[in-house]
Amino acid sequence: MKKYALITLIISLSFSCKKKQEEAIEIKPLTIAEKIAKAHGFENWKHISKIGFSFNVDKDSTHFERSWTWKPKTNDVIAISKNDTIAYNRTKIDLE
Repeated sequence: MKKYALITLIISLSFSCKKKQEEAIEIKPLTIAEKIAKAHGFENWKHISKIGFSFNVDKDSTHFERSWTWKPKTNDVIAISKNDTIAYNRTKIDLE
């Protein structure tokens, strides 16, 4: 009987300690931007080495195309259009 009482006491103490620890953690609600980022895999951003995207426009008989490549770790950007290729580093741009 003493063993059962001791086991019951230990179990009840462990549950009460767990509740106190959970209550001590303050959870800050996510902003809308954080919710969107989290829904689309923001936690994997550190694994991204390159992002590329293209724009294609067909109007009547003409075709216009532009491609961009961005390397977020180095901030290098390459923009390619029909006549030009522009490469730059975002950290070295004077924004003024």
